[in-house]
Amino acid sequence: MAETQNTELIILRKQLQEKEELLQARKAHIRGKRVRLEGRFVYSTQDVLDVAREVETKPVAKRPRGRLRKRPIEEAEEEEEAEVLGNSSSASDNELVDYVARRTRSKRIGSDLLSR
Repeated sequence: MAETQNTELIILRKQLQEKEELLQARKAHIRGKRVRLEGRFVYSTQDVLDVAREVETKPVAKRPRGRLRKRPIEEAEEEEEAEVLGNSSSASDNELVDYVARRTRSKRIGSDLLSR
């Protein structure tokens, strides 16, 4: 009986310690004046102001919010068409067949267009 109580007590202490560590991690500063001054002895306000200016001048790279989006299919197709149309004067019939086959996803249709 005493052994089970002792093990329960040990488990509860460990859980409490883990939760306290999580709460302390939320309160810790990760950037700014306080972090830059941590572990230093500051003798004047000028030292603090110098550090503050240094921190403020460095831009913080922000991550874009939300999910990254892929380009819409229409834009990709328009760019592809523009490339093909721009090169059409020098394009051979084989390139045209490949383009039609890619657009229609059927090689038979591309070869039918070439035979016409």
